[in-house]
Amino acid sequence: METTVLADTDTLIRLEEEVIGKPAAIVLLKGDAGDSVFDLPAGTIALGRGWSNDIILQSTGVSRDHCRFQVDERTQNITVEDLGSSNGTFINNNRIAANTPTELGEGDIINVGGSQAFKYIPKGDVSRLSHDKLQDQANIDALTNCFNKGYLQRRYPILFHKSEALKSALSILVFDLDHFKKLNDGYGHDAGDYVLRELGRIVKEKGIENNKELFIRYGGEEFTIILPDTEIDTACERAEAVRALIDTHPFVYEGQTLPVTSSIGVAARTEATADPNTLFKKADAALYAAKNGGRNRVNCDRE
Repeated sequence: METTVLADTDTLIRLEEEVIGKPAAIVLLKGDAGDSVFDLPAGTIALGRGWSNDIILQSTGVSRDHCRFQVDERTQNITVEDLGSSNGTFINNNRIAANTPTELGEGDIINVGGSQAFKYIPKGDVSRLSHDKLQDQANIDALTNCFNKGYLQRRYPILFHKSEALKSALSILVFDLDHFKKLNDGYGHDAGDYVLRELGRIVKEKGIENNKELFIRYGGEEFTIILPDTEIDTACERAEAVRALIDTHPFVYEGQTLPVTSSIGVAARTEATADPNTLFKKADAALYAAKNGGRNRVNCDRE
């Protein structure tokens, strides 16, 4: 009996330690926002349909500039302010006055535009972890621990159109592993899985510079890195760093050093880029040019 109590206490302490570094958040209860958990770090967080917002909700009931959250860094108190939206912002079914900050309390339900409903979770609330887990299950590839194809399909178009609307830079890297089928056939699928796991680890640790960049596995040995606010020259330098990282890393499985290299294609959005798919196809074509050019190299589409 005492052992069970101690175990429960230890678990609670571990959970509290895990959540302590996480900010407050709003969690999607109703609607289609792509994600389900939205952080509320210190400062101002704008929400609306417009591309300049921090939280972008592509719903007809949401105004272009709908509402904003203000997080006091010292007290961690959080207010929400409606910005004169057409369909209103509601807390626990009560419409709040426009341009009047209203303080949020634990468990408050925030309805935005009549179509999106969120629950407010304060900083340090351990229930945050269960919501994070559900979001990870939907968005994270279990083998490599990077984002999955579903997340690419949901998030990438938003980043593209935001870049288009704000006239900001956006580049993407598309890469795969050279002769991966031969590696699987020669060393076994367990070795292939090890390579994918290890690649996911090293690229996440050393190839990604900030939390705005997205590292995604969208196929068997096919990956992409999406780089907001990054011009083509910088993206090509980043691609070369990723290629060298993979080329020089010792992939050792059951005492054997495995031959692992990658080919990478790079492209950037321009005024002539029609849509997200067009940009992805440009990077994919650059990848195949890299493979046709001898593999273990980077090819940049600068047109």
